[in-house]
Amino acid sequence: MYQCIIGAKMIKLEIRNDASAGLAKPEGANPDTS
Repeated sequence: MYQCIIGAKMIKLEIRNDASAGLAKPEGANPDTS
């Protein structure tokens, strides 16, 4: 239960980071996969 909540927060943080990074490099949607 708690892991899901923490995971959701982590995902939100990653989305924010991806959004800010996406402004600099649009192709970098998922840096972790590259």
